Amino acid sequence: ASPGFPAPYDKHKLCMTTIVAPPTFTVQINFALFQLGGQDCDKAAVTIYDEESGGKDVYCGAYSDLIWRSNGSKVKVVFASSDGKNGPGYIASYKFLPAP
Repeated sequence: ASPGFPAPYDKHKLCMTTIVAPPTFTVQINFALFQLGGQDCDKAAVTIYDEESGGKDVYCGAYSDLIWRSNGSKVKVVFASSDGKNGPGYIASYKFLPAP
């Protein structure tokens, strides 16, 4: 969850979480609620790094039932906010799935 969820997150926050699945598994992240302050990813965003493939995806704004899946077993999730409009943030859960 974003800092302080369900209250609006604070400005100028940086939070990082690393998720490591067992070998031969991938990570699936399910965002039940995702509502950051606006569509400007420079103001508030969640960046998900797939550590093994080197890929990354950046999300901002609002999504309904956002689901993300890694290619490898190690993922880093980074939430960053600046001085923009604050929203309620996000709440997410994850699970490990067998690699395809």
